[in-house]
Amino acid sequence: VGCGAAFENLYLKPLDRLVTDGAIRVAGLVEASPQRRAWAAGRFRGAAVFEALGAALAAVRPVLTLVISPPRFHAAQACAAMAAGSHVLCEKPLADTPAAGAEIVRAAQATGRLVGVEMARRFHPNSAAGRDGIQSGKLGRGLTYEYREGSIYSWPVVSEAAFQRNVAGGGVLQDKGVHVLDLLGWMFGPEELVGSEGDAWSGGVEADS
Repeated sequence: VGCGAAFENLYLKPLDRLVTDGAIRVAGLVEASPQRRAWAAGRFRGAAVFEALGAALAAVRPVLTLVISPPRFHAAQACAAMAAGSHVLCEKPLADTPAAGAEIVRAAQATGRLVGVEMARRFHPNSAAGRDGIQSGKLGRGLTYEYREGSIYSWPVVSEAAFQRNVAGGGVLQDKGVHVLDLLGWMFGPEELVGSEGDAWSGGVEADS
């Protein structure tokens, strides 16, 4: 669900490899943009292309749904897929608000479907080694950990969604910051927010946080 930049740059090659290996079959692609639907058509043999998720779920009845749309749509799409009997893998962030995230969790519990979030950095060897060192006590106690990340924004966007707060939910915090917060919580345990700063203009998204 969603054939934008994330699908094209992060998911297309792995899916193609899994299809080639015979591990999966891509049954359908959902995309609201006519231009991106035209681009997606023919990417996978036998995969139908739909404008709306409801039509796709009714026609395809998928075992697993990948939600790769902008964050604002994650909750509704993930819940609809689970209600139709599908498991869900959701691109990060899980949702754009805590309430929307909780809605997804409740839907998973009610339907008995599995829902996961694509947090790939947990699988990096250095991340796993750091977590082991922290939780085992090998690195000592009372640690101070400073995590900085920054770069010039160069993601090959195919729409303006990343710069619209009502669609993306935020800028760098929702994008890179989700990885930072997830890794820190995964390594150290539940976190407590003590302060934050952002440079977002009214109605826009932050470029620094």
